[in-house]
Order: sequence, then structure tokens, then C-alpha cells
Amino acid sequence: MQPGEVRNSLGDIVSGHSPSGALRGDRFVLLRNLPGGMQAWPNLVAADEVLGAVGSSLAPILKEMTATDLQANVNNEGVVALAKRSDLFVARFPGDGLGYGAHYDGDEKCKITCILYVTDGWHEDHGGCLHILDEARQRWWSVPLRAGTMVLFRSDLVLHKVEPCHAARSALTVFMSLGRSKA
Repeated sequence: MQPGEVRNSLGDIVSGHSPSGALRGDRFVLLRNLPGGMQAWPNLVAADEVLGAVGSSLAPILKEMTATDLQANVNNEGVVALAKRSDLFVARFPGDGLGYGAHYDGDEKCKITCILYVTDGWHEDHGGCLHILDEARQRWWSVPLRAGTMVLFRSDLVLHKVEPCHAARSALTVFMSLGRSKA
């Protein structure tokens, strides 16, 4: 896989850009497409379950969303649900100096991005930090990539980027969408 390749579930190259148009410097594969199938990767399956559970626990917080969002995504009891989540993305920056330009992950449906960093031995001079724009303070905040660090943010509202990466680093990502909870 070349830098920036985005592949669909069949393995076909779709684009070298994210849906937002930002250039991608990472390579990724969906958990279900890893060699040997999901049963060959029990730790990733467990991490996928944890990321899904974390995302689902955020549903009450989403009540703070706009009235339009709420009207389309609540059940009769007024409960917002995260009805759909992506497959687990296993992403790797190989350390060749590439990053990922400023972008939003979300659209009208994708609302939460959940990233878990899994690289042991990461140091600041390796680069590859996630930067999140704080529009109110007009500054970028840096997120260190220590193994075990989890970042959650509104996909459709938070502009973010990855600085050039000079050492290999990996992360697990799940995207969550809103929907009506099932009765």
C-alpha cells in the first residue's frame, strides 16, 4: 500500500485522500480484512469491543446537540443512541515523514471519532502528534501518542490534523453515527 491509499472492503484503491479531501500519510486496513480473519487477531477484537462500548456510553452526552440533530435521532423516550459504528480501522504511519492534513471526519451522520493509540516507546521527537483546533482560543492543542491514550471528539465539528511522522506509529479508530435506539 502506498502513502495515502484508501481502500474499500474489497481491497480496491478508492483514493489517496480522505473524504474531506485532506491528503493521508497513513495506511490502514479494516479489522475484518486482516490476514487470517478476525479470529487471528484476538487483541484487536477485544480493543474493538472496548472502543464500541466507550462510544455507546457517550449517547447521553449527545443530548446537548442541536434540536435538528435530536429530532432525527431520538426514540419515543427521548434517548439518543449511537446506532451504527464503523469497522475498526487499524492505521499505521510508517515514519516516512508524512502526516495527514487538517480535516473533519464527520458528515451529517458520523458524529463521534474514537482513537486509541497503541505504539509503545513513542517519543515527542518521533512526530506524528494529533493536533486539534480550539477555535475559541484560536490555537492547536497537541495530543501525545502514548500507548493507551484514547481520544474522543465530535467528528463533524472538530478540525484536526496529524503532524509529519518520523517513526512508525499505530492507532485504532472507530467512527460512530447517530440513530434511533431500538425498542
